[in-house]
Amino acid sequence: MSTYGPLAVLVYRGVKKCNLFRITNASFFLEELIDFYLDNAVKLCEHETATWKLHSLIALFPSTEYFTKLLPTYCKALFKEMVIFKLLLDIMTWYYKVTERPLYKKLQREIIPLALSFYKSITKSTLKEMNVNLISSGCSDGKVEVKE
Repeated sequence: MSTYGPLAVLVYRGVKKCNLFRITNASFFLEELIDFYLDNAVKLCEHETATWKLHSLIALFPSTEYFTKLLPTYCKALFKEMVIFKLLLDIMTWYYKVTERPLYKKLQREIIPLALSFYKSITKSTLKEMNVNLISSGCSDGKVEVKE
């Protein structure tokens, strides 16, 4: 798990401690995180438990201030570490866009500036590679590990 970097370890430990979802194997944590997020995102409008589960997941993420401090390090980090940074950033962006009231206050003041800084600091080819990696990791047909 530590090969994914400190963000992944922090979220992994939080998920295990809160028993938010079952982690079958630390090697597949990224896939299981994506599956948990997608399953609950689809159910968000229909089920209060999905709202609670997503809120609980977001609560495990570090603050945007912490993300901002990590940004210079992560933009020069290993690919696996950049992927987890992007995944958590994407989840936060979607979550606050869909659930935040008053509309988009945290999203506009914290999340979007962080996302802009992150995307400006990586190349288009790296972004494309991260997206392909996340898409393949999100497939629930089989276990797919994060590629180097």
